[in-house]
Amino acid sequence: MNRRLLLLALIPVAVLAASCSSNASSDSTTTTTTSHASTTTTTTSHASTTTTTAPSGTPQCTSTNLAISLGEGSGAAGHIIAPLVLKNISGASCVTGGFPGVAGTNAAGTQIIQAARQGPSGHTITLAPGAAASSLVSGVDVPTGTATSCPSLAGLVVTPPNTTVSVHLATTLPSCPGLSVTTLVPGSSGQ
Repeated sequence: MNRRLLLLALIPVAVLAASCSSNASSDSTTTTTTSHASTTTTTTSHASTTTTTAPSGTPQCTSTNLAISLGEGSGAAGHIIAPLVLKNISGASCVTGGFPGVAGTNAAGTQIIQAARQGPSGHTITLAPGAAASSLVSGVDVPTGTATSCPSLAGLVVTPPNTTVSVHLATTLPSCPGLSVTTLVPGSSGQ
């Protein structure tokens, strides 16, 4: 009988201990807000998410206020990867973020391949005058089927996120069979 009472007395303690430990989160969350209320950053220990909210009235970055360029490519495991850099050349801040539109063209300028988007959708980036955002564009250099080589693209058509006016860039990225683009990140390295 005393054992039963002891077990009955320990059940609420065990339930209480289990509920406390199950409500405890293993995620660490930090929130930072600037004095202009323009940036909020949330970071969790197993996954990171950063959200930047532009100050009210900051215009969208467009092809007219951006210098768009393709950096030098480097190779790894059958891929040629080059940073795609969008630099704010205007005298005022602008916002961008997400995936740029990227398509490959042949020598005649005809679009022959659309870049697949790789990775998370990203976040809003405020570009001060002279600041840059970038992504990585990757071409595949591994022949498929009976092919012995991969064709090279003659150019890229690049459209900044949330806009409709494109810029044409010369390139020699391979396109056998794929082309991909990552989301924009602050800086010019694409990483």
